[in-house]
Amino acid sequence: MNELFLLLNKHNLTIATAESITGGSFASEITKLPNASKVFKGCIVSYSNESKQKILKVKTKNGVINQQTATQMAIKVRNIFNVDFGISFTGNAGPISMEDRPVGLTYLAISFNHQLFEFEFQAKSEKRIEIIAETIIFSIEELKKIIKNHYL
Repeated sequence: MNELFLLLNKHNLTIATAESITGGSFASEITKLPNASKVFKGCIVSYSNESKQKILKVKTKNGVINQQTATQMAIKVRNIFNVDFGISFTGNAGPISMEDRPVGLTYLAISFNHQLFEFEFQAKSEKRIEIIAETIIFSIEELKKIIKNHYL
C-alpha cells in the first residue's frame, strides 16, 4: 500500500473506494499511512444490495456479484468524491456460493480519466479474511500498473 500511496502522491492523484466484499478494508489500509488524506478522499461501504441501489444508484438487475455492478460502483464513487480514481469491489467472500458465484470470486473496476479497467479475480483461499486480503493486494498491484503506464 505504501508504494501505491507514494505513486498517487507523486503524481497528485486522488482515489476513493466503493467497497462491498472488502467491507472498507482498502480504506482501512490506506488510512493507516501518514498523510493519507493527500490522496484518499473517501469510501462508501455499500455492503447490502439496498445500499448499492440507494446510495450509489447502482442498477442491480442480475444480482450484484458481476462486472456490471462493479463498473457502476467505480464510476459512481469517482463522481461522488470527484477524484482521479474510483475503485470498486463486489464479490463472494463465502462461506457458501451466492448468485451462482463461487466463494472467492471478486469483480473489481477502476474508473480513471474516463477510462474503465475491469477485472475478475478468483482468490486462492476460501477463508473470508484471506479472500479480502488477496483482493486488496490484487487491486493495489493493478492500480500501480495503471499509474506507471500513464505517468512513467
